[in-house]
Amino acid sequence: MRAAFTLVELMIVIALVAVAYSIAAPNLTVQTETEIANKLSRLSGDVRSAFDMAVLNRKPYRLVFHLYSGKYWLESTESQNVYLHTTEKESDPSQAQEQEEREEFDTMFAKFEETAGDPVFDQEKDRELAPLSAVLNAKAKLKKPLWTKVESMEWGDRSLGPELIIKDMRAEHHNTQIAIENLEPDEAFGHIYFFPVGYVERAYMHIFYKRGDEVDEEKQPYTLLTLSYQGEAVLNNGYETVDLTTIEEED
Repeated sequence: MRAAFTLVELMIVIALVAVAYSIAAPNLTVQTETEIANKLSRLSGDVRSAFDMAVLNRKPYRLVFHLYSGKYWLESTESQNVYLHTTEKESDPSQAQEQEEREEFDTMFAKFEETAGDPVFDQEKDRELAPLSAVLNAKAKLKKPLWTKVESMEWGDRSLGPELIIKDMRAEHHNTQIAIENLEPDEAFGHIYFFPVGYVERAYMHIFYKRGDEVDEEKQPYTLLTLSYQGEAVLNNGYETVDLTTIEEED
């Protein structure tokens, strides 16, 4: 019984492995490209789904994107006080940052409640009347809405990764483009809002392939555009320079 392969046998094995790989490699590439196409198609479908849910359920929704990982999910709020205020920040806040802002608001607002005085008891109506204050009455509108992640049979965490990365994006409420080159991974969040009147804010994002942990500048990227009143997303090949004010006109 021989203890090892001969040189000729080793060469034959190596040749067979090379042939097998040459056959399998194209199939693996096709499979990967198919998976990427499915993820991009699902993203476009998710925009439409969020639009329909906002109209049918009569409450605001938003898609939250983490640019570095390509992860995104859907959130909703029971508050109707959601407006497209322009933000001067380079990115949208994370869930933890929003919770911290809500707590800071409550602490600050407690001072107004203290200075407003004590409730007055109305003997005729047998009830307490809150102090008259325009500021106190506006608390619900001034406080940021509480957003919760939608968890259902249809919705859960989504991901464009690991092959793709969102290099940059911008929506109507952004004063400037959100770009990963300017942000740390834990800061790179972007939101797109949907309203029950049948409107998704105009937005675009540039989706690139990844090479390791970096953006692959050599492969052709994709540009995604939202159509505000149609509630749809258009996905185009290539990097497009977008003017948010003309998206609907161009499409």
